Amino acid sequence: MTHIETENIIVEKEKELKAMLANQNVVEQKKLHIQREILELQLKKKDIEIVIDKSKGLTKQLQIELSLLTKQFWAEKNRGE
Repeated sequence: MTHIETENIIVEKEKELKAMLANQNVVEQKKLHIQREILELQLKKKDIEIVIDKSKGLTKQLQIELSLLTKQFWAEKNRGE
């Protein structure tokens, strides 16, 4: 092989390396973007879980209030009030 052929091979390999590095960068950026989206979704999930917990608490409270009012109603009705 001549030095010109070797130089041409080097140039081609440098182009391949540059393209490969660019592709790696694109993939890394996509990975970071996905990680960011995952974190955002985890935060939204946590917010939703908090709302659900509050809703369950309010539901339980309303069930207790309704039960107490029902007992009061029947007690009053049985006394003839």
